[in-house]
Amino acid sequence: LITLDKIKVANVYQREVLKKAKVSAIASKFKKESFGTLVVGERSDGSLWCVDGMHRLEAARLLSMKQVPCSVFQSRGEHHEAQVFVDLNCERTSVNQVDIFRAALCQGEPETVAIQKLLDDRNLAVASGNSKHNIKAAAALRAIYKKGTLAEVLDCCLMVQQLDSKTRKF
Repeated sequence: LITLDKIKVANVYQREVLKKAKVSAIASKFKKESFGTLVVGERSDGSLWCVDGMHRLEAARLLSMKQVPCSVFQSRGEHHEAQVFVDLNCERTSVNQVDIFRAALCQGEPETVAIQKLLDDRNLAVASGNSKHNIKAAAALRAIYKKGTLAEVLDCCLMVQQLDSKTRKF
């Protein structure tokens, strides 16, 4: 844990624009267990520089937190920190909507559980694989569910799927 007032920011390699909406969202949904750790470089003079986690750092400041969890590496200076910043931010794999759906289902999120029930009733699944029973468009399912028409849309899709591929008749 590092005291917030000891963490500096090098604007030379950090994001040019800090998204205030993202900072506010992190602060409003703050959970200690999912805050993660900031990546901080400790220079030879003992100064500490935030390399990764600027939005979380600002959210912590907004929440008047005293300390934040950090992963500290021995920095060889600004150029080294810039390389670590690039390595961390360019090599990440973002989480896709199928994985988010699966995680929400695992945690029992009510909307996701309701969507899964509709899918189960039709022998369908949210999955990345190439099967006629898999749906990759998890975000679209959520949007349609919120409009109250998911059951009808799924039934319509299943009817189209049953069309004879040559005659296009039921």
